[in-house]
Amino acid sequence: MKMTDHDEPRKSVSLKVGEIAALKKAIMYLKFSCDDAEADIFASSPLINGAFESLVKAGDLGELEIRFYQKGNKENENYVLSRIGEIEARDGKEMSEELKRRVYEAWVYPFRLTSDLDG
Repeated sequence: MKMTDHDEPRKSVSLKVGEIAALKKAIMYLKFSCDDAEADIFASSPLINGAFESLVKAGDLGELEIRFYQKGNKENENYVLSRIGEIEARDGKEMSEELKRRVYEAWVYPFRLTSDLDG
């Protein structure tokens, strides 16, 4: 469940359990529900994924939450594929297969992929 460069300097922040839960929900909304084109750049961001990873580690659910994400989520994968299609249509060009794969994997994170780009 690692998506970021862990060699970057770290800072500590103290959050209440409710704040951790709220931030995780906000990130999940950004990734899998928000249809604002301006937010697309953040949905597959390694920095957002790294923050989410830290929040999961700091949260109360621990291994239970990690196992939940390891099951994957086909509905979220379909949403991400749809959004990538919208980005390509809006930009008027297709992403390279490599870029599309990287965006797809990062956007679907923290869920394990249940299928590749071809479905």
